Parts: sequence; structure tokens; C-alpha cells
Amino acid sequence: MADNKVNELLVKAREAVSFPVEELTNFLDDGAKNTVPEKEPVFTNQDKVFLDREQSYLRTLQKMKRLLQIKKQYDLSPKDWYFLVKATGEAIPIALVPNHGAVFARLIIDNKDYGVHPFIVQLRGEGHKPLPGIEIGDIGPKLGFNNMDNGFVRFTKVRIPRTNMPMKYSKVSNTGVYSTPPHAKIVYGALVAGRADIIYNSSEFLAKVLTIAIRYSIIRKQGNNYKDSSQESQVLDYQFQQYKLFKGLAIAYMCFFSAKLVKKLYEDNLSKVGQGDVSLMAEVHITSAGLKALCTDLVTESMEEARRCCGGS
Repeated sequence: MADNKVNELLVKAREAVSFPVEELTNFLDDGAKNTVPEKEPVFTNQDKVFLDREQSYLRTLQKMKRLLQIKKQYDLSPKDWYFLVKATGEAIPIALVPNHGAVFARLIIDNKDYGVHPFIVQLRGEGHKPLPGIEIGDIGPKLGFNNMDNGFVRFTKVRIPRTNMPMKYSKVSNTGVYSTPPHAKIVYGALVAGRADIIYNSSEFLAKVLTIAIRYSIIRKQGNNYKDSSQESQVLDYQFQQYKLFKGLAIAYMCFFSAKLVKKLYEDNLSKVGQGDVSLMAEVHITSAGLKALCTDLVTESMEEARRCCGGS
């Protein structure tokens, strides 16, 4: 495992920061109470790159066990629980390896197709084993999410009750009568929350990439004085390197606050829809769809640029 001693160039760079780092961190976390200090060894990510797939999976299970203990100890709200899970910096398998799932399937009544609707389906039963007619498997090593064990879910023949269909908007009566919501696009509201998460995740992933690239650019020296490396320049001192990496940093912040905007729009729209007001629907969908496409595209480009800044060809 690599030496945990912090490079002296990184120490100097951190000491030269002109703004209060803790205040910025608390601001991004919506308050100091939401900032989670890494005090427990199980939450460390220092050796993450050295773990093989099985070790990574086991480590994530250990993290989830401790998270559940903390959740029970402090009786965390759903919002605080979500934040705590996100603070681990990785997808937690128990949070995603579920007993129930929202399955999207076509709703057909008396041979009439009413389109795709969600249905709550129980996936596992006794001993966390898949129920009859349901196959859950692992698709093997992946480029990401190797700490999860459910790469696919396949159904053969599964019967569920009518009441397992979420019917806040679209409804099916016990006599088989189908009714639609007051606005056709209301049922797509959940997609907006998903888009906000994608925008936020894109900023988070770019921030991780830039953390690596900027740190590397601080400790990597390069110049014309080959006889005395101490006199060579840090790569980050070159203006073009700063331009490329700091531009990416600005994009990461832009995506972060854009995600907050979309989330706020989503919550405002949800409140209005509950009162029968659908006036925000168009703005919510246009804004969330546009920012999702824009942010992910900018982040992908910035990641590639950061890779090249570190010597990638």
C-alpha cells in the first residue's frame, strides 16, 4: 500500500489557500451539521484503488453495516440518511440490492393497452432469496459499480395484486376502470428528480477527477533544469494547465448548483401539482432535460481534458 505521508508540495499548496475551506465545505453541504468528518477507519477510501472486486464488495458491506448502526443510533430522517449514504462516495449495495422494485410494464385491461406504468413488485423473500419466477444475477466485473451484486433482474411469470400499482395519478378501480391524471406529463415527475441526481452526480464525479488531476499537477515538476529538479516548475504553474483544470473546476461548481436549482423546481412543482396547479410542468421538464444533457456533456469533455493534463494521450 502507498505511503500515507502527505507530499510537502501539497501541504504548501493547501496552506496558501486564500479562502476558508471549512466555510466553503459547510456551504456546499447546506450547513456544518451536514458535513461528515471521516473519523472511522471503515469509511476511508485511501486504499480503495488497491482493492480487488471481492474486497471492494466486502468493504462496502462493512460501510453499510456501520451506516445502519448510525441511522438507528441517531434516528436519522430520510434526508439525513440520503446525505450520509452519499457522503461515503460510492454506491452502497444494500441501498441498491433491494427486496422490492419498481417495475415498469405495459398496463393492459380487457385487451386494451394503456401504456407503460410502474408496479411495485416483491423481488426477494425468506433468506433474501429471489421469489419464484424472478431471477437476479450478477453480470460480472463492470467499469463501475463493482460493489453491487445485482447486474440484472429477469421475470418469467409473476402475478401481483392491482393495489401494487402506484395510483396517485393514474388509477384502476376494483372494477377495472382506468382513469388518467389531470395533466398527461404529471406521471413523468419522477424523471425530474432523477435528472437532478444525474446532474449532481456528474458534478461529483468531475470533482473527484479534478482532485486527482490538480493534486498531480501540484506534485509533478517539469521544466528545462534537468540537473536540479528542485528548480523545475510545478506543472500547475503553467497557465495553460491552470486554464484547462480550473475551467473544469468551474464547470463542476456550475453543475452542482444547477442540480440544486432543478431539485428546487421539482419540489415546487410537486407542491403545486398537489393543489391541482400544473403551471410549472413545462419549465421543470425543459430545464431539467436541458441541464442534464448540457452538464453531462461538459463534464465528459472536462474529464477527458483532465486526463490529458496528467499525461494521457
